[in-house]
Amino acid sequence: MTKDDDQLTEEQQNCTYCHFPFNAILDISNEGYSERFWGMEDNISAYFAFREERPDGSYSAVTINFKYCPMCGRKLVDNVNNKNIEWTIEAQKQ
Repeated sequence: MTKDDDQLTEEQQNCTYCHFPFNAILDISNEGYSERFWGMEDNISAYFAFREERPDGSYSAVTINFKYCPMCGRKLVDNVNNKNIEWTIEAQKQ
């Protein structure tokens, strides 16, 4: 559950890191390696993902549900403990 739009500051309402179009916070490519960190949202919550791809086609990915947007401070979820509420880690090697 997210905070109602009428309680958000203008910066939080217009934050493109935790609202569509979800601009990348980090987007780096160099010599076949790439790293990207960006926000996403589904019907349940907003969350952030980090993905690293290597020249051999392998990758690592992590998704993290934060309590607050790391860029604008918008409260993303209610009633959670002091830690991030979920981590999902994925890796693939071709």
